[in-house]
Amino acid sequence: SYGHYLTPAQAQADFGASAAQQRAVAGWLAQSGLTVTHRNAFTVSATGTVAQAQSALQARLEVSRPRGGVEQVVSAQEMSVPSALAGAVSTIRVAPEAIPLGFHEALKQTTASAAPKITEECSAYYGQKPATDVPSAYGKTPSWAPCGYLPNQLRDAYGAAKSGLTGAGVSAAILSEDNDATARSDTNRWAKEHGFPPFKPGQFSAYIASKPYNGVGDVESALDVESMHGMAPNAKINYVVGNGDVTGDRLLDSLDEVVTYKIADVVSSSWYEGYMPVPKSMINAWEGVLERAAVEGITVNFATGDYGDETPLQYPGSDPWITCVGGTSLAVGEGGRNLWETGWETDETGLNSSATAWSPQPPGRFAEGSTGGISGTFSEPYYQQGVVSGNVVKGTAMRAVPDVSDLGDWNLGYKIGYSEPEGHHKFTYVNNVNGGTSLASPMFTGFEADLIQ
Repeated sequence: SYGHYLTPAQAQADFGASAAQQRAVAGWLAQSGLTVTHRNAFTVSATGTVAQAQSALQARLEVSRPRGGVEQVVSAQEMSVPSALAGAVSTIRVAPEAIPLGFHEALKQTTASAAPKITEECSAYYGQKPATDVPSAYGKTPSWAPCGYLPNQLRDAYGAAKSGLTGAGVSAAILSEDNDATARSDTNRWAKEHGFPPFKPGQFSAYIASKPYNGVGDVESALDVESMHGMAPNAKINYVVGNGDVTGDRLLDSLDEVVTYKIADVVSSSWYEGYMPVPKSMINAWEGVLERAAVEGITVNFATGDYGDETPLQYPGSDPWITCVGGTSLAVGEGGRNLWETGWETDETGLNSSATAWSPQPPGRFAEGSTGGISGTFSEPYYQQGVVSGNVVKGTAMRAVPDVSDLGDWNLGYKIGYSEPEGHHKFTYVNNVNGGTSLASPMFTGFEADLIQ
């Protein structure tokens, strides 16, 4: 029944492979010369040569390099397992020797205007400061964009402050492929600078696998942690980084860790594997973990992407077992008032050399916006039936993304602070304004933590 979720042990007992099945699968792989490195009720992992893998699977393997996607090893024909294992193996995924990184959205960097005679300013809230030194647009005087919204402004605008909810007693997780060693200290410094409560002892935990990628602070991690903490200041935040040793996939390892040990009630990630279509083995591997998350009551959110319909849909965000979070443009006025909100698309123009006119005329050219559209792979999930329109393709209703949206527009943005690497083991703390659906997903996850409370 809804709300009566299984523990990881119950999920394992009901849906996992038995000890005998695990031994049988491990034995088959070992007989082919492969070395078994991991074994539990849901995954058996082994390493070896290409020849050994091909012998075990009775199939030739080849490399797939999908456009905009992570390099995959796929089978040139149907893979085979011994008939005695038919009920024990749900999917087979072959990972390359070096586990490739996924992608996260390229975040918007602040650029200075090249136009003369203009002194850039920023507003404390939307519409505060008129930009009288620039030409009018749509018959009106523009205003300087906000200096980046702060947590209290967004909690006010979205109603979290009025509700009194802070995520107390709720555990949230951020899935990453970066080992950001300064995430906790950066968030505490950022919070103190803006009059916001820093982490209490034990409120932030990092679960970092061995051999992680990176190890320095970065803008992506700061945006994830500080937006989630900002919207749910009393929720526990877990920063989880896998290395691919379990599932052959760094990002999926991170989710597998959360689900296996029930680390969190709600999860966010701003990373992705690549653009659709992706190999079926990738989908099967992800959905095996996502379905376990569902029966354990764990909500999994992913950013939808920042390029409008210029690119295909991303995976795994477009999978129907995931809540796909898109971006909006939100005008937060004085006192945290929600003035208006609309779907996010940014078109950009500039000033001519004399700063007397816009060139080209507004709205200008497409720059970025919330990715979305109709899936060519997944059919319409039950929760979109009667809700989504315009998603029928060749007579079949298909999945639409995003599912939900909140602030993503990085020209309005969120103010963050992080340690930027500068030389060997040296960091410089910087302030920045950023956004994208890399903001929308962790921010929405923070609001969900409030709602769970």
